[in-house]
Amino acid sequence: MKLPGTRPARYWGIILVVAALALTYFAAAPSQPETSTQLSGLQADNLSILLIGDGALATQLVDRLEEAGGRVIRSPGIPEAADLGPEVVVVFGGEWFEQRVDDAELHEFLRLASPLDAGLVMADGTTSVFFEALDRAGLYGIPVTETGEVRNPAYFNPALAGFRMKEVGGHAGPSILLSMGSSPGVLAESLVDWIHEWSDGALQSTASTSAPHLRYVCEYNYSPLLDSDPHGRLNVTAAVYKLREYGMPDYDWYVYQVGVRSVPGTVAYDSAWRNDHTWAHHQVPNAGTNRWLTHYNPSTASGTDTVYVHLIPTVGPANWSYSIDGVTVLDQSDYYHHRAYWLHDIDRSAPTARDTYLSMPGFVVKTRPGYPSFVDAWYQVRFARLLLWRRTSTAGPTPTLMLDAFGAGD
Repeated sequence: MKLPGTRPARYWGIILVVAALALTYFAAAPSQPETSTQLSGLQADNLSILLIGDGALATQLVDRLEEAGGRVIRSPGIPEAADLGPEVVVVFGGEWFEQRVDDAELHEFLRLASPLDAGLVMADGTTSVFFEALDRAGLYGIPVTETGEVRNPAYFNPALAGFRMKEVGGHAGPSILLSMGSSPGVLAESLVDWIHEWSDGALQSTASTSAPHLRYVCEYNYSPLLDSDPHGRLNVTAAVYKLREYGMPDYDWYVYQVGVRSVPGTVAYDSAWRNDHTWAHHQVPNAGTNRWLTHYNPSTASGTDTVYVHLIPTVGPANWSYSIDGVTVLDQSDYYHHRAYWLHDIDRSAPTARDTYLSMPGFVVKTRPGYPSFVDAWYQVRFARLLLWRRTSTAGPTPTLMLDAFGAGD
């Protein structure tokens, strides 16, 4: 006889079988090394940090760097720039910086610090004004479209905005940090990685040659772009190069190498969450008059360990490869709509699901001479956990990212 409000024996039997399978899977799964959620492997002992102004987040960030070995100097105002260099990070308190966007003394300090390769960072507040000050100081020109749209790369005001000059193959260009970290510890890791020039493998960039070659223009570091404890993180790096001596002087060509790095909870937070799916969408806005999408790769691929990105086969530096072991690449790009769009479907039982996974698609934007390359982008990641493979989207699509580039002259 079945008592009121109870489940039939068959129902309980199904639950017990499923639970047993789940427990068996967990027992068989290789154990993961414990990972600290704060300052995991952070190496800041070779850094000097100059904190200018105050503010809760800026102070907490600098405290984390000091705990990791960084040497910290705190200043209520603008000091001399003589002692700045590549291993120095200047952290501006958000509120302090907002009040001085038009300050000529601040602009002069930025102009002196930038050629010394110091990292310049604004923490918290309306961080979009950081690039407004750089623009007014003559260090970074905020792109503007033909219709007057201002394309500030930090328009969505991330927690951390950074700028430093980087040299690749004899060419110097901006390296921009935009971090959406949810804690001072995560932001500290992002900042140290950026200063130490963490890279997914820069393309060859030659100072001068008569053969077709690439010239470094700029890079964008979104680290992290999404941060969801305990699910994981998503980091994105977009490096942009200009193709020179290509034999078609009526156009300019911008090569984009995009690194999409999903860090599952098993790595980021010592949790049970794994990689499941990533999306990488790039759109050339208002294309067809002054700019066009002309190359993209890879195409759809599965059942192989490596995928090869052949953007311009005759130009060796514009081609590379990355691993897709346990991954299916789904190409949804479209030349007609000037869209470069990839989905990476990750086998949830493969080692790739448990480890940090990097995909590196690429594309080329052709422009008329003197016109910048404009690209709108958004990314997304989905993590899954090992209990009936219940899925979650840690967030919807990211804010629209403006991956704009302009390289003047030869």
